[in-house]
Amino acid sequence: MYISSSVLHVAIPPSCRTLHEANVRIKGKVTRFQFFIIASVTCFAYYIIPNYFFPSITSLSIVCWIWKNSVTAQQIGSGRQGLGLGSFVLDYSSIYTYVGSPFTIPTFAIINTMVGFVLYLYIVIPIAYWTNSQNAKRFPLFSSRLFDADGREYNVSRVLDENDFTLDPQKFKSYSEVYLSTIFAYKYAFTYAVTAAALTHTVLYHGRSVWNQFKETYNNQQQEGDIHNRLMRNYKTVPQWWFYAILLLSSVLAILMCIFVPQLQLPPWGFVVALITSVLVTLTSATFYATTSQMINPADFQDLAMGYLLPGRPLALKTFSAYNGMSVIQAISLLSDFKLGHYMKIPPRSIFTVQVIGQIVSSFVHVGVTWWLLSTIKNLCEPDKLPKGSPWTCPYERIAFDITVQSGVIGPAQLFVPHGRYGWTYVFFILGIIATVVVWKLSRAFPHNKWIKNISVPILLLAPMAMPPTGPMHYWTWGAIGLFFNFYVFKRHKEWWANYNYLLSAALNVGPAFSALVQSAALQLNDIYGVNWWGLELGDHCPLASCPTAKGVVVKGCPVFH
Repeated sequence: MYISSSVLHVAIPPSCRTLHEANVRIKGKVTRFQFFIIASVTCFAYYIIPNYFFPSITSLSIVCWIWKNSVTAQQIGSGRQGLGLGSFVLDYSSIYTYVGSPFTIPTFAIINTMVGFVLYLYIVIPIAYWTNSQNAKRFPLFSSRLFDADGREYNVSRVLDENDFTLDPQKFKSYSEVYLSTIFAYKYAFTYAVTAAALTHTVLYHGRSVWNQFKETYNNQQQEGDIHNRLMRNYKTVPQWWFYAILLLSSVLAILMCIFVPQLQLPPWGFVVALITSVLVTLTSATFYATTSQMINPADFQDLAMGYLLPGRPLALKTFSAYNGMSVIQAISLLSDFKLGHYMKIPPRSIFTVQVIGQIVSSFVHVGVTWWLLSTIKNLCEPDKLPKGSPWTCPYERIAFDITVQSGVIGPAQLFVPHGRYGWTYVFFILGIIATVVVWKLSRAFPHNKWIKNISVPILLLAPMAMPPTGPMHYWTWGAIGLFFNFYVFKRHKEWWANYNYLLSAALNVGPAFSALVQSAALQLNDIYGVNWWGLELGDHCPLASCPTAKGVVVKGCPVFH
């Protein structure tokens, strides 16, 4: 299988050549390899500060330190549970975990993301919250949790059937509707807008190119003008039947799991739906990842559809999500590795073999590590019960749980249409399509206007889709780093940028990763989490930011407004 250079347009960064090409040291300068080692060791040593001595620097919110008793001030200043004005991060690993590397994102994509972030968080959300839309003040401003009519966290155990973990309609009717915080309601709305915009953008901007590539692939056509293709002809290609064989084998195993493991709650036709939809989603996601280095995975739309098809079955939803979501991620990972091998002239069959073996091994490793953590870490993923400074808070897992409860237990019919109060979020599907078409029309009407040309509606809408668990302080710091290196340094110090920018990105990941591994084995697994002082808290010291502001709502630890 040959891969044209237009399949994935992301340039292979110099970090890929560090150990691949010789680099002669110039007097007064360091080689790329030396720079990488120095930067990695420095980051390795620094990571003990946010991971042990001063975890609070993962979220610094200056406003909360000044106005310690004001709910509104902390809502405005909190970087984790508020609007994040004046908040920032001094731990790069935290930024990378939530937003990704700012060093590898094109400048136009960073600007699009930050513009969308500012418009969303500082115009849309304040208007919605402080006008008390959907009784917003009865609940926290920034939270992924579910709430009942009294403003307390929704007790999902009160509506579940204890035997098979499905929704009991009578219990649900006697308890309460589900309510969302302002930020989480609009997270759904903008997720729908991103889904519609991404699909529309792919058709309008890349439809012809994608169709031509599809025809070339299945007609076994090779691009004569591509120097990389000519050089790669020295290697044997990956036969198509290898891919089909893996697809067939994995599909049969998945269907057998659905049939003989009823606890999964997913019928075989549910897997077929996941397989078909993941193919369409992969096309859109790969296109955006190739052109912007940003991952757009409209899996939430698929989960929404499955929530309607199989309401009240949370395990079915999670099984479905695993099949469609992970299929997309693994497909893009395989494409990325083939593209890397294409430029580095690595035999395609070697890449394929390593990928398959790696995925088989990692499957067992993931299950083993997860099981080990569940059996050894007390109160895992329960922040209120964990020791101070413990890192086992599981923010992404908490989001996954909340979404499973919303779409899998309660179901979109009760939350959105036809019975729920958040049906208005579906309007954003149409808004995403309209916005994309308008920008596309403007780009065609003014082809020489670089500002219009660089507008990407899906990227503009991407930040709301990630919050929560991503906080405002992550985006502020991510945007500042990205614009500094990819705009200022690129313009003023292009030679340094070309040699070291991507290496610095890699070092900032490698150093903390090894440091975290060492500290975890030596300290955290022995219940040693850091020095007991103010800076040990993983939060941003804004306890009032999560409080409701409606009159008469009583929540533990929060003032009651009258």
